[in-house]
Amino acid sequence: MGCHACEIACKQERKLGIGPRLVQVIEQSPDFIPIYCHHCENPPCKEVCSVEAISINEQGIVLINSELCIGCKECVKACNYKAMQFDNIQKIAIKCDLCVKRLEKKKKPSCMIVCPTGCIHVDSR
Repeated sequence: MGCHACEIACKQERKLGIGPRLVQVIEQSPDFIPIYCHHCENPPCKEVCSVEAISINEQGIVLINSELCIGCKECVKACNYKAMQFDNIQKIAIKCDLCVKRLEKKKKPSCMIVCPTGCIHVDSR
């Protein structure tokens, strides 16, 4: 329905300012589609990371270690879904991590909670 509640919830959860949107709602008339990291089994972003800052945890969630990231933007370019973003303030790559800290506490990702139509689902692998 194009409410962008998921975008807002994500920004609040991650304390993101103007710029990066880890969930992006695009319009493909007549539909609205949330775009976010697909947590690929063989992520191209991980393949191109020269410092191995990108990993996949036991649940299949693709994560970025911000302490290792050198801000080269190769992962941003490699992402097929345009889900990788660059934080110009921290000078590092960032992306949806499915609110991994919330998942560890058995809570749902914030985008999933606020979606009034229930179109965002997180399935565990």
